[in-house]
Amino acid sequence: MIKLLADVNIVEHAERLVARMHHGPWSEVCDYLKISLVRFSNVGLKEDAADSLVWQCCQADQLLLLTSNRNDDGSDSLEATIRTFNNKTCLPVLMFADTDRILESTEYAEEVIKWLVYCLWRVDTLRGMGRLYLPCVSQEPRVAGSPTN
Repeated sequence: MIKLLADVNIVEHAERLVARMHHGPWSEVCDYLKISLVRFSNVGLKEDAADSLVWQCCQADQLLLLTSNRNDDGSDSLEATIRTFNNKTCLPVLMFADTDRILESTEYAEEVIKWLVYCLWRVDTLRGMGRLYLPCVSQEPRVAGSPTN
């Protein structure tokens, strides 16, 4: 089972993508992987939870965070947390490169879904990679951050 955690600012985007995945050409893959989407409230997080707490919750509960705006503003930031705590067993954070286009362009949304499914299908091989940006124009998802351990 794969659980995706929608960051507070992209719940609508994530819901649309996951709905398309479950009812489109990716439905068999979604059923096989048992993909589900959860919100902060489902896992006991407040909407204003610190990036470090969100990341730690994701790792503890084996959730893949879908986000677009987590940053490197201070020691509690997502980037600082990844640099400090990431290791080869940690799940990556999945970053949407252009959230507005997900809602505006069906073609772009399908490209994001393609890369999202690619990442979910091989999630265990992506552990320790920090952040993955979706969609990509390369052969493999673009990776930022690396394991420190």
